[in-house]
Amino acid sequence: MEHRRFADPVALLRIATIVGRRVRKAAGWPTGTPGLAVTSLPWKLGLPVAVALVLVGAVVALLGGASPARPAGANPAVLYVHPTCGGAPSPCYTTLQAAVDAASPGDEVRIAQGTYTGVQQRNGITQVVYLAKSLTLVGGAVYSNTAWQGGGLALRKGEAHLTGTRFYSNAAPVVNNFGGQGGGVYIYDGTLTGATVEIRHNEGSWGGGLSADSAQVALDDAQVHHNRAVAGGGLYANSSALTLTGGAVFSNTAFHATTPSAADGGGLWVQGGGATLHGVEVHHNVASSEGGGLYCQGGCTVEGSEVHHNRAERGGGAYLTGASLTDNRFAANTAGEGGAIYAASLTGLQ
Repeated sequence: MEHRRFADPVALLRIATIVGRRVRKAAGWPTGTPGLAVTSLPWKLGLPVAVALVLVGAVVALLGGASPARPAGANPAVLYVHPTCGGAPSPCYTTLQAAVDAASPGDEVRIAQGTYTGVQQRNGITQVVYLAKSLTLVGGAVYSNTAWQGGGLALRKGEAHLTGTRFYSNAAPVVNNFGGQGGGVYIYDGTLTGATVEIRHNEGSWGGGLSADSAQVALDDAQVHHNRAVAGGGLYANSSALTLTGGAVFSNTAFHATTPSAADGGGLWVQGGGATLHGVEVHHNVASSEGGGLYCQGGCTVEGSEVHHNRAERGGGAYLTGASLTDNRFAANTAGEGGAIYAASLTGLQ
């Protein structure tokens, strides 16, 4: 079924900065000083394994824009962030923003353990780090943030490459009928790629874990679990190209207390564009209306995947219109109609 969308995400992000504290207080979310808390392995032991961005009342925004071009033939550089830069490789910066500003498109930023504070304001948006170029961030855990769109990360007309990044306990509330997209991550007209990404315990209205609008998203071995939304408890893709290879989508919920019939796609919600799932396990997701595991209105291809122990009113495993299913296993899904699949049309069912 159709779900309402809202225009001008950039304006909403800017407005969210102004009213962030008021919203958090009214919604009962914690307040405090925005900062960046990081834990990882020491440099001598290899790459960092966890970087925690504590952006209470802030937004990590990746916005497309002009950046200095890398000289032809030059290799990507590796930049480091460390609280004191003592014993760290060079070039090293004591703030993440300084490293991002110094990096050229395509560079990699590795962040050491420590606590980083200092709020930047760029283009009317306040956050700990502002990125207007394509960068690779190794490791990372973005948690306990609140914004109208993209509680943990907002990406508009930009490109982000994530490796081992975690997004958890973020929220994108609806305020005065605006926002609510992407409790953990929100992408608008941008490109997000990731490997071994984890998105968990986030909450929004459209895409509790991740929401994509006119975007391209490709995740390998992602773990998307225990997120909650009205539509797309785990992932929500509207007019977007979504590709999942390996990994799992589980224990997500699509729920609406006053209008249960609006709650579709416990695990995934897809309309327009399309989605491709290769070897993904979709299990133990719940939707109060349609598509416990997967809700898809056209353009979905599911291959070599397992869909089990999902629950909904219609289509416990999947609610499908125009989908192709090949070499999948549907088991132990429950629903009032179509325990495994509730379908208007299917192709290539094998």
